[in-house]
Amino acid sequence: MSRINLSDEEWTRILANLKKLRGIRVGQPDTCRQFISACLWILRSGAQWRILPPTHGKWNSIFKRFSRW
Repeated sequence: MSRINLSDEEWTRILANLKKLRGIRVGQPDTCRQFISACLWILRSGAQWRILPPTHGKWNSIFKRFSRW
């Protein structure tokens, strides 16, 4: 199990739980997975949102979605 990326099994479990929550819009599963991975990266590293690697997406978009959730 990698601490950097979500495995397919982990993602399946997370997605199933997210779909059960009221008020949480999942949207496209691939985009949502990228968002969750970005949030986990921030939480694990303790870094600022602006330092988020571009491979996770635009830091401001990820931050705004995180704030809405």
